[in-house]
Amino acid sequence: MAVTLAALKTEIETGPLAAELAPNVLSGSDQAIADALNRVGILTIDRELLVAQEVADSIVWSEFAALTVTQPQRDAIRAILATGTVNLKNVRIRQAFLDIFPGGTSTRANIVALQTRPCSQAEKAWGAGTRITHLEVARALRPSVVHVESIGADGKTIVTVKVL
Repeated sequence: MAVTLAALKTEIETGPLAAELAPNVLSGSDQAIADALNRVGILTIDRELLVAQEVADSIVWSEFAALTVTQPQRDAIRAILATGTVNLKNVRIRQAFLDIFPGGTSTRANIVALQTRPCSQAEKAWGAGTRITHLEVARALRPSVVHVESIGADGKTIVTVKVL
């Protein structure tokens, strides 16, 4: 999902990090705001695709051998793992694993843990892989100012700001 400047401004001013960001908004510390929005912490987001080896590594094979499931269910697990990637966001795939491995097993707990990963507030708000830059923060909070970023000959960042 694309980040709009209006949505970013709302997130900064009223989102879950608003109280933490408020001093930086007042001081114009755009980089500090971007850093806070990009900080990976206690939030989680669903993982898209997992390498099948991750899923295989999470299976306690003694539990798999002791299961009282049908051969087609065992074959289904093997077929899913043989694809190379596993989409645990797919409800049918997720449910197949949960149906086969009963609650209370280490395998089930391991698979549930694989379904999510830690994320930033930016990813939680706008999707996996989203990163906010200080220039986006500046544009969202001060739209009447033109923000231009360039790299000087010495390799250092130079920011030019023009008031309209």
